[in-house]
Amino acid sequence: MQSNVFRSAIALSFNFLCVAVVYFAINAEFLGTVQILVYVGAVSVLMAFSVLL
Repeated sequence: MQSNVFRSAIALSFNFLCVAVVYFAINAEFLGTVQILVYVGAVSVLMAFSVLL
């Protein structure tokens, strides 16, 4: 079961990264950068760490 939750966390990270790419595509660099730093970086690492505990 943990593997499935970990895969879901990886998929969520990929989804957040795709949203950041869309922000960059519409010339909203600040939103894209914040999306990467906050969601992809912090939230996804926190979820992966909690799964591995």
